[in-house]
Amino acid sequence: MDKVRIYVYPTSIEIVASPYGQVRGGGNISKSIRDMSEFEFNRQLQKWKFKHAYYLINENAGTLVFPRQMLSSIISELKTQKLPYSLEYPEIKTPRSIAANMRPEWTDRPEQESVISALTQTKFSMYGSDLQTGKGKTYCTFRVISTLRVATLIVVDGLVEQWIKEFSEKTLIPPDKVYRIQGAESILRLLQMKPNEYPSVYVASLDTLMPYIQAQVSPYKDWIPYQKFIEMHGIGLKIIDEVHLNFQALVNLDLRSKIMHNRYLSATPERSKSSEGRIFEKIYPPKMFVGGEKYDKYVHLTFYKYQIPVEKPKRFITQHGYNHLKYEMYMVNNRAKCFVFLQTVVFPAVHNHFLAKRKPEQRMLIFASSVMMCEAIRDGLLQEYPHLDVRTFVSGDPLTNLDADIIVGTPKSCGTGRDIADLLTVLNTCSINADPTIKQMLGRLRKLKNGDVPEYIDTVNTVLDRQYAHYKNRKQIYKEKALKYEEFAI
Repeated sequence: MDKVRIYVYPTSIEIVASPYGQVRGGGNISKSIRDMSEFEFNRQLQKWKFKHAYYLINENAGTLVFPRQMLSSIISELKTQKLPYSLEYPEIKTPRSIAANMRPEWTDRPEQESVISALTQTKFSMYGSDLQTGKGKTYCTFRVISTLRVATLIVVDGLVEQWIKEFSEKTLIPPDKVYRIQGAESILRLLQMKPNEYPSVYVASLDTLMPYIQAQVSPYKDWIPYQKFIEMHGIGLKIIDEVHLNFQALVNLDLRSKIMHNRYLSATPERSKSSEGRIFEKIYPPKMFVGGEKYDKYVHLTFYKYQIPVEKPKRFITQHGYNHLKYEMYMVNNRAKCFVFLQTVVFPAVHNHFLAKRKPEQRMLIFASSVMMCEAIRDGLLQEYPHLDVRTFVSGDPLTNLDADIIVGTPKSCGTGRDIADLLTVLNTCSINADPTIKQMLGRLRKLKNGDVPEYIDTVNTVLDRQYAHYKNRKQIYKEKALKYEEFAI
């Protein structure tokens, strides 16, 4: 009987099979296909519907491409059917060497040593770190680059400038050797470079990289394929920042990449939805991550419960559940209720937990879900405290807005990976229930060098059942993560 051929790559496996999973010998890998398929329940139709596949169909080669961690599951499925198989390990092109040294004033901290040791291993192709926010995942990444010394691709979600700034502060890699991939033109310039012009490090925006990888639209489909570019530039190390975000796109990236070394960063390597979470743990299992087993508690957390009556609370419920954007729109469009919200919730929190305690250089961050509410809070604060510098940081706002006394942003624009210097206080006005998002937003607060205790303030409108349910979930997480927890009714 012919053997089922499986090709093993650093972040993927490719198995000779039909699009429906039939393999040689009359067997199939239908269970593995189901395991890598996500479904969601449609409340209106009262049935489950297919949502996304975490594998690829390569019709030209007659193969299916799965995440690397699925190898043992597929082998088990073949063995159950008594189907013989062969494992083949195609050669990966030797990466290009680079000069990459750390600045001598930067040294490893004790909590970073085990992480650096794990991430610099080369026995397996995939390692990750879930080191707590503020403990130096970025620094550990630079130590990996300076140890492996191969051309490196870093994939980020909107934090390109922050990463490039960190390179200049912590490494001796010349600025002209750290290349920004942002916008189609930046990729075209790379494709036109001569070998002696190649950068050492490529910091890529995921939004730019994905259209090139998928090559479905112009101009990307007219250029050399992504994997050919990887080989041409000799990239041997891929680093994915905040791997818990953009999960589908990042799995797609791994399925289409053949890069020798791969590292994954996230203080919260998990997904909130149970269907996604199950698949996430198969592709990026907890055992792959190191550093997060120790958690330092340093935040004082206060939960305020307020009551602002609303008409027809069911208006905030959709087929996917509670929608906080609808709640904010309702509040913003009702000037009287918005005024009450600012006067009873926002202004007291700003005064008691920030203005009464801050040092001149310290800042405050306020979370709202929508740009509309961010602007309403900003305008209210500017009217109440005209002496303060209050700015929004949402899509389109400049990075300099993060220098304001009070920054008002969304969980997407400010909730993950965005470092804000001297942040003393965070106020959350969003009703959220996703564990990773809750932890990431809490993680915006870092230990302050002067010893001040940073404060996280959360809020809930207890007249709404769904907000109250979210509050109970957040409360449990806060009690586990906070140095001190208090709550008050206002």
